Amino acid sequence: MRTARIRVHPTRPCASKKDSSPRPRSRTPRAKELRSLCELLMQVEGIAARKKVLEKHSKSLQEYLQTWRGSRMLEWMDSKLLDEEKTYLLCSVGAAGQHHVLDVLVDVVDTISADDWEEVERRWEPCLHMLRGVEKFYDCFGGIVGYQWKVMHILDEGEEGTTPSMQNSARGPVSSEYAVPEGLDLECDLEAAREAAADGIRALHAMAELYPLGGAGDRLGLRDEVGGEPLPVACLPYLGRSLLACLMRDVQARDYLHYCVFGTPARPPVAVMTSEAKGNATRIKAMFEANAWFGLGEENVMLFKQPMVPMVEDGTGLWIHEDMRKGAAVTPMSRPGGHGAIWKLLLDQGVAQWLKLKGRKAVITRQISNPLAGVDTTLLALAGRGYFRGKAFGFMSCERRVGSAEGVNVVATHRMEDGRVKMGISNIEYTEFSRLGIMDAPRHPETSISLFPCNTNVLYVDLEAAESAVRSGEGALPGMILNLKKKVPVFAEDGRERYVRAGRLECTMQNLADSLANTYVSEDDVPEQADLDSFLMFNARRRVTSSAKKRRKPAAVVNGEDLHQTPDGSFLDLQRNAAELLQSCEVSVPDVVPEGGVVEYLKKGPQFSFVYHPALGPMWDVIQQKIHGGSLATGSEVELEISELQWEHVNVNGSLLIEARYPVGSPRKESSLEGVTRFAAGYLSSSIQSGEEEPVPPIEFGKDMGRVRLQNVVVQNRGVDREDPGNIQWQRKVNRKEACRILLGAGAEFAAKDVCIKGDQEFLVPDYCRMVVAPDGEGGVTVDVHKLQGRKATWKWNYMLREKGFIELEMVEAGLQTHFTDAFL
Repeated sequence: MRTARIRVHPTRPCASKKDSSPRPRSRTPRAKELRSLCELLMQVEGIAARKKVLEKHSKSLQEYLQTWRGSRMLEWMDSKLLDEEKTYLLCSVGAAGQHHVLDVLVDVVDTISADDWEEVERRWEPCLHMLRGVEKFYDCFGGIVGYQWKVMHILDEGEEGTTPSMQNSARGPVSSEYAVPEGLDLECDLEAAREAAADGIRALHAMAELYPLGGAGDRLGLRDEVGGEPLPVACLPYLGRSLLACLMRDVQARDYLHYCVFGTPARPPVAVMTSEAKGNATRIKAMFEANAWFGLGEENVMLFKQPMVPMVEDGTGLWIHEDMRKGAAVTPMSRPGGHGAIWKLLLDQGVAQWLKLKGRKAVITRQISNPLAGVDTTLLALAGRGYFRGKAFGFMSCERRVGSAEGVNVVATHRMEDGRVKMGISNIEYTEFSRLGIMDAPRHPETSISLFPCNTNVLYVDLEAAESAVRSGEGALPGMILNLKKKVPVFAEDGRERYVRAGRLECTMQNLADSLANTYVSEDDVPEQADLDSFLMFNARRRVTSSAKKRRKPAAVVNGEDLHQTPDGSFLDLQRNAAELLQSCEVSVPDVVPEGGVVEYLKKGPQFSFVYHPALGPMWDVIQQKIHGGSLATGSEVELEISELQWEHVNVNGSLLIEARYPVGSPRKESSLEGVTRFAAGYLSSSIQSGEEEPVPPIEFGKDMGRVRLQNVVVQNRGVDREDPGNIQWQRKVNRKEACRILLGAGAEFAAKDVCIKGDQEFLVPDYCRMVVAPDGEGGVTVDVHKLQGRKATWKWNYMLREKGFIELEMVEAGLQTHFTDAFL
């Protein structure tokens, strides 16, 4: 760093310090002026050449440099206190018309000792860091100046919503039509659903998982319980663990299914896009590390950051400072630039190359706030249909209610001026309906279900196609949107707080599909929808999406307001899925929602709860062969943290909690005594921390798994105290009066047959032991614990992939075991 004396007052004759107080309001150049400047910038290469373009052709920058503060900034540039990169970034801010941003930076100097330039740069660095990210990410159309051009284009046109990429092009279509798409309905065609899911299992070796986790999640209002800091959506505690953990368990479950069917894991790599919003990137990495990379293996996970972009004021396009009071932060208010950033970042940050080196051809992506997308065949079928039919892009869709704030999937047909026709399946945001002539009408007069299906952002994407679209420029920043519907609080220089309507330029990941549309010479060449490079599939809505992205309003407890997009609503859909699944297993369950409706549900929870590890299936065909017969009484709960389970005619009236330390496999060996000590002390986490410097390896499927067999069993206890107002069902924070707990150490087994287990009971099975619970002939039970011979399981499920995609399970039983000594027990 250079150390130099800073001139506190300007020396240029054109400057007058009187001009500096108060700060003049910036004049933002309009879109036409900025576009011309961007075109010139794109014609030259290198920072020096681009800086010359700005100095010569930007009236906004020239005007700023004639002000008192501008002359000081220019003096620092000329004296080489600012290096070439910083100089160009600041000139770009001036050219974008954000003079007030530069003013704040200049005023920082007056608060610092006159000879401490290092301190100046330290104070400036957060702002410069944000500017570097914007300049790099939007380099395909002019960097910082290009960002402001797109903002002003939308403001000048009076459009806030998403514009499909085809219509963003310089020569757009002369006409467009939007039709209702067709596709395989997984709910209605079970045989085709099985075949597609089987293809999805076969395709796992070529698939990767892509997760946009960079969103701020302001609507949830999450706060750290200790420090009070705001938290990102990934940290939401859902079902007793974070949303991030829920999604990673889904990845693990699909890979475990591949292992069970084919004998080897596919090890799908996981790429996660984070951001700096609310410490997102730091927290996400810490969560992976603290959970031993969720058993995926550190080398199979790549974290990359999306840039933060400045918030702009409605009407003016001026960047907003959250606090303009003296001594406040110098960086403009910023937010992540939308999940559509993910495609360009695949190339910019080497993610695509990393996936190629791992032999991956396509990705499945879903949003962090949607914990239900992994249910049954949904993701497997999407992957199977896309991969084996050579598709470029696929949507998993579902029904949508008329008037809901959700986008729709359409078949978009665009007729170009030269006679060509572009056609593909796309997404239209609800804010664009009126402009594009989309009628938000029902399928027929007797229903509230809309004609067009819902866009869920559960997607299949071919990597080569995505990379080609990004390199062409058309798919680099798809579906740009400027949402100005929110008001944000800001503090003026005099300390007064006011609310301004503001937003930032975002892009949407689903509109990459617009760049992958098929092009035909004429109307006569247009094929059937099935022959397009894009495709769409349907499933029941609660098997595709039920997001937890906003906080429930307190009034909902009183008047039963809609729970759409709240954690409470998501958990309710989860239990509706559970009811459907259990009924297909011939397990009798009460209605999910109490007679008092949503209000009663919010007070006391569902009439039963059933939560299971996704590796129990995840396909319902598999679960139906592990669970058969029995009942759950009103108020009962069952939690199954296990994958190897045989449930035959089990009747639960109360709480049944089964937890294996290793539901699908273990990462390393532990001695039997160590395992019993840790387990008995309550260390039930499914992850093991690694203090080694080497990358944390993936877990070994099948190793040290817990197993449970329940045959003709009755579980009876007082269960959950449903009257306790402190219960939070969707977090699984509930007060239990009594429960039956079965806790399995490494490689442990539990078996119960023809028994009634009453009251508050805990069965703790030591490592590599088999516990047998049997009737004692007097209405009670006997408990016998045996050591497993050679640490080998006495039984396992054998998976066989049959014709038409059906997975058949067969119980395979092994030899017996030797008895533990009384002294050891």
